Order: sequence, then structure tokens, then C-alpha cells
Amino acid sequence: MQQYGVTPQQIAQVTGKPINEVQARYNAVSQPQQQSPAMQTPTGLYGSEQALQGGLESALRALAQGYDQSRTDLLNSQQQANQQLQDNYGRAEGYFQPYQQSSEQALGVLNDLSGVNGSDAFNAAYQESPYMQFLAEQGSRGVLANASALGGLSGGNVMKELSRFNQGLAGQGLQQQIGNLQFLTGQGLNAAGSAAGSAMGLGNALAGVTTGTGSQLGQNALNTGLNAANLGFNTGQLLSQGRTNAGNLLAGQIANTSGNLANLANQGGMDVGNALGQGGGNLANLLAGAGGAQADVLRQIAELQAKGLLSTAGQYGGLPSIPNVQQTQGLMNGGLGAALGGIGTAMESGAAAGLAALSDARLKTNIRKIGERNGINLYDWDWIPGNEHITDGMPTTGVIAQELLDTMPEAVFQGPDGYLMVDYGRVYG
Repeated sequence: MQQYGVTPQQIAQVTGKPINEVQARYNAVSQPQQQSPAMQTPTGLYGSEQALQGGLESALRALAQGYDQSRTDLLNSQQQANQQLQDNYGRAEGYFQPYQQSSEQALGVLNDLSGVNGSDAFNAAYQESPYMQFLAEQGSRGVLANASALGGLSGGNVMKELSRFNQGLAGQGLQQQIGNLQFLTGQGLNAAGSAAGSAMGLGNALAGVTTGTGSQLGQNALNTGLNAANLGFNTGQLLSQGRTNAGNLLAGQIANTSGNLANLANQGGMDVGNALGQGGGNLANLLAGAGGAQADVLRQIAELQAKGLLSTAGQYGGLPSIPNVQQTQGLMNGGLGAALGGIGTAMESGAAAGLAALSDARLKTNIRKIGERNGINLYDWDWIPGNEHITDGMPTTGVIAQELLDTMPEAVFQGPDGYLMVDYGRVYG
């Protein structure tokens, strides 16, 4: 019904069923099913458009119902007015009916006395007229009474007098009777004219009621159409405004998100640039430190050789990458062998690669994360005072050896003092 714009009143008129029954059935079908707790009321632009559409449909249904009810009331009023007019006309016609009947009878007698219906009709009307009979009887009695008083009832004079009286009565009485009949027919004519005027008034009144009802129905239909059009237009404007606002909000959010992403990308680029710059400086420091350490080791080895403390027959393992140092087989003497073994171990694991440095978290303080590279965190720190004999000259920017044990254990090794060192050549290789 909603889809095709059919109202319950129209269904009731077509099917002949009571409007209450049709309305109850319509409400049962058109009402939405009970929502489960899991269902949520639609919100945002979709919810707004649903609410506007529902409001428009409800308003249109209310307009249609109001129009149908108004139309029904107007038609009922017209029927009642027509019935009242007809009843009043019937009473008015009843008032004129006796005059019309008397006029019809008088007109018939008048036609007979006028001679249009023949002499027989005239004689019958004249002789049967109660008025003429009364006059003739009264006149005859007067003549006979006068003759009796004179003692001449049987004389010819009496008969002449009666004949003369009857002739005068025929002329004078006939005219009087005709005048009476004309008066009666005039009343009938007036009554007929009044009845005709009432009938014409009834027709005009019925036409006026019908015209007024039709005009009111047309005006109601026009108002209903205009209201429906205004509702549709206003709803369209609200829908358009809602979609425009939603588009503006979405565009603003996209612009803000793009700006934030650009700022993040810019800041990330600056952070990476700073980290790379610091990492490059740290790497340069590491290379310089490693080179100096390697030079010191070579210098110490050269001094030991010059003093004759290093036996060429002794075994020394672990200097494969030091230039000008020849590997030999043999044993190392006492503490010098142990010292050289420690130096050799350090050189083997890191200094020989040129990028080894202390990075044990146990020697660091004020550790601050400055970025990351290839998934490895980069830090800045201060060396804990009291360890200058092993931390002096070591860089204060880089990685933490304990973290690399989980992700890159091959780049971590233990130095001669028991602290962890990192091969930065592997980390950044």
C-alpha cells in the first residue's frame, strides 16, 4: 500500500469492509518487526536519510487520510443538505396542493359553462351547479309567495314572472358563478406558480450545494497536493544539505589526515636523516677508534718483538687479519702469552674487522633511543664513570649488545674484560 500510495480509506471503499478493520490490518502489516538487542539504530548520513524518508512517508499518509476524511465528510454533508431541501420542498408543495385541486375542479366547470365543451356540458354544468340551483329555488319561492299574496297563483302572470326571473337569473347568476370559478382558478394558478418557484429554488439550492461541495473538494485536493509537494521539496533539500555536509566533513577529514600524514612523513624523514647523520658520525668514530686500536696493538707487538719477548717458535693463534704478523706454531711464555692471547682474541673478533666496539648495557647510563635502522634500535648514552680504562675513546652512540643477542647474535662477542662488544661491520653490513 505504501509503495503504490493506497490509503486504508480507499481499500475500505473498494472492498466494502469497515475502516477500523482495514486500519488495524494496515497497522499490523506496516509496523516494523521488533528489533533484536543486537540491531542498532542507524546513525550518520544513512540514519538521517532514513529518518527524513520515514517522516515524509508519514506526513504523506496523514495528508492522504485527512483528504479522504474531508471528502467523506463533505459528501455526507451534501447528502444531508439535499435531503433537508427535498423535505422542505415536499412540505411546501403540500401547502399548495389543495389550491391546485380546487383550481382544477373550478377550471373544468368553467370550461363547461364557457361552452367550449358543448351545449350538453354547459346545460349539465349550469343545472347541476349548487349555486344556480340555490338561486333558482330562492327566486321561485319569492315569485310564488308574492303571487299567493295577491291571490293569483294559477294565473298566466305568475308563469310569465317565473320565466322572466329565470332568464334574469341565467344571465346574472351565470356571470357570478363564472367569476367565482375564475377566482378559484386564479388561486390555483398562483399556487402552481408558487410550487414551481419552490421547485426552482430547490433545484438552485441543490445545485449550489453540489457546486459548493465540488469546489471545496477541489480546494482540498489542491491544498493536499501543494502540501505533499512542499513536503517532498523540503525533504529533498534536507537530504541534499545532509549529503553536502557529509561530503564537506569527509573532505575535511581527508585533508586533515593527509596533512597529518605529510607531517609524520616529514618528521620521520627528519628523524631518519638525523639518525643517519649521527650514525655516520658514530661509524666514522668507530672506524677511527678501531684503526687506532689496531695501530696500538701492532705497535705493542713490534715492541715485544724488538725486546725479544716474543718467541718465533711459540704458538700464536688468532691474528689472521693483522698485516706483517706471521702465524707460527709454538708455545707462548707466561703472562706475555696470556696478554697477547687476549689481544689476539679481541683482534680476531672485532678489531681485525675494523668496526668492533664496546656496547654492553652494564657500562652505560642515560640511555636514550634516537631511532632505528633495519629494525635495530639506535641509542645515545653516557659511559658509567670508573670504567675509563676500557671505555675511553669508545663511541657513545650505537646499539645495545644485549638486544642484538636475540636478533643478531653473530654480531656480538665477549671482550677481554668480560663485557659484550659489537661488530658494527655485521650490523651495518
